[in-house]
Amino acid sequence: MVTIVLVFRATIRTPGGRMWWDAYKMKLPAFGPVIAGRFYAQFCQTMANLVNNGVPLLNSLKLIARGTTNVYIQKNLETAVVDVGQGVSLARAMDKTGAFPAALVDRVAIGEQTGELGKAFSKAALKYDEDLDVRINRLTSIVPMVILILIAIVVGVIAYAMMTSIFGSMSGIRGGGAPR
Repeated sequence: MVTIVLVFRATIRTPGGRMWWDAYKMKLPAFGPVIAGRFYAQFCQTMANLVNNGVPLLNSLKLIARGTTNVYIQKNLETAVVDVGQGVSLARAMDKTGAFPAALVDRVAIGEQTGELGKAFSKAALKYDEDLDVRINRLTSIVPMVILILIAIVVGVIAYAMMTSIFGSMSGIRGGGAPR
């Protein structure tokens, strides 16, 4: 077990391993949607703040790309920065990376078409915040049940071990303790 943990930690310290782990974290069962939702909510809120306060789109993307700790997302944002710098629309650049959900790409496309990109990011941020709250509530409601089941299993194993040893001792007393 220790070897597996050490190999895993050494693997995720390499650039390729870190890229794989950061991408995989967003796809983990139960926790992946929470991690991804948190990033999308922060991304949208930050983009809304920057765009609404007059920071150019390309500079906003560069700031967010430098500020994110997820290497997978950072690489995709840097790809989007290059595409937007070459004149591609933000929605198309985001779609091209494959790292952003279609609903977010659609909202960005609508924001670009209407000229209200900041407003589109604000609405997307609200949506992702609400989704994140729902997912966290679901996850936290499952945790007590999982803990209860684990405790029941531990108690059951301990009870089984005690009963087996008691019956083993009793059969040893009956079989080996008779006078000759």
